[in-house]
Amino acid sequence: MDISVTSTIVSLGLAYEVNPFMEIALDWGVPYFIVIKLSIIAGGCYLLWKRRHRAFAKAGIITCFLVYLTLMFHFINFFYKI
Repeated sequence: MDISVTSTIVSLGLAYEVNPFMEIALDWGVPYFIVIKLSIIAGGCYLLWKRRHRAFAKAGIITCFLVYLTLMFHFINFFYKI
């Protein structure tokens, strides 16, 4: 959801990508953006899963979940206002 919403609202000029690395990926094109974004997410999930028994990894998993949940609520609120 994050990838499709981000690429759509940025391409429509309704928002901009805050992450400078992902902004570069978007400048290269949506397929590159998708591949890079999914690779980063998959790599992070893999590392957290491999270390899931450690307290730091558990905190990271919870933090990532809450950040993405907040982001999804932000997107819903953004589209509700349009």
